[in-house]
Amino acid sequence: MKNKKWKSIWNQNAKRKKSKNLQDLLSLNGHFSPTSNINVNDWNNYINHFVQKYNIKKKDKILEIGCGAGAFLFPFFKKKINCYGVDFSKELIKHCKKFLNPSNFYVREVNNLKILKKRNYSYIFANSIFQYFPSEFYAKKVLNEILSLANPKTKIFLLDIPNKIKYNEWKRSVIQNIGKQNFNLKYNQVKHRFYNKEFFINYCKIKKYKIKFSPQNLIKKENSKFRFNIFITK
Repeated sequence: MKNKKWKSIWNQNAKRKKSKNLQDLLSLNGHFSPTSNINVNDWNNYINHFVQKYNIKKKDKILEIGCGAGAFLFPFFKKKINCYGVDFSKELIKHCKKFLNPSNFYVREVNNLKILKKRNYSYIFANSIFQYFPSEFYAKKVLNEILSLANPKTKIFLLDIPNKIKYNEWKRSVIQNIGKQNFNLKYNQVKHRFYNKEFFINYCKIKKYKIKFSPQNLIKKENSKFRFNIFITK
């Protein structure tokens, strides 16, 4: 992610905080805020949804793009499932390596993932990261990288995508929670990117991939009602 301000924010936060458990990893990944306050039980249920619905096994290999401190992968790892990840924040990856296999995690911009191409991934996840991309052009480059890592059987999940048609609703909700002044202070310098579903539909059509949308109702947080999930297969 070439947004230096976001990278600076994540690195600074990660330097200040210590990590002892999953709750700390959730905090490091930004899941404790007025618009995203998730408890550990809900998070484990979130992960178990994928394990159970898609019959994820120990032999499978899971890759997360933008893994941060490893909060999303940690419950998979506890089930002895092979986990791999990449993130642009070296400080967040340090936390991640404390809890998961350190040799499986890399510091890289997510639009250049050549280092990950040696493995045969069963599942690729990108959980709540598309809002941090600087442009749709950058998002397409990330999608290209994801597809380059996939095989014909790989299942791809793009989760927690901000829905552009709900931007105004989201803005009103956040202002109601934190106030207009705090909203301006928080989002004037580092904005969240919202997407039309057509952006992903057109991309998958060109690449000849199948795409399915679903509401982000798998995890309980204030922002979920303004977001959607995507499931991509060959």
